[in-house]
Amino acid sequence: MQILFVCTGNTCRSPMAQEIAKFNFKNRGIDAIIESRGIYVVSKSPSVHAVATIKSLLGISIQDHVPKRVSRDDIEKASLIMTMSPSHKAHLDSVFPDCAYKIHTIAEFCGEKEHIDDPFGGTISDYSKCAAQLQKYIRKMEELL
Repeated sequence: MQILFVCTGNTCRSPMAQEIAKFNFKNRGIDAIIESRGIYVVSKSPSVHAVATIKSLLGISIQDHVPKRVSRDDIEKASLIMTMSPSHKAHLDSVFPDCAYKIHTIAEFCGEKEHIDDPFGGTISDYSKCAAQLQKYIRKMEELL
């Protein structure tokens, strides 16, 4: 199984989701390739607060993460594509309509309606709240896979 997390710039939410999922899945023995991408990538590095949040939460560094723009190849390779918000899902559905069946918001996949709050430009507390949301949904994903 290959899971792709997608957000706007691939600097905050999707790289945090990627690392939380890798950590959790490994600890639960779930075999998956997990990656992240962004829709509109302009930065060349992850958010400083995302780096600090994941370091504090998981004890690992994402300092070397290089934000990447989602491509058709990424979409085709993935078994499951998890977006952070309905607007991300709508964008991917419109650009890759033939793959819409495997594109979901992470919340809707887990039977919820909320979206993952974007901490970009916010405080470390905003990033911690975002990571907590991601943890909640990734745990639910584990049960559903």
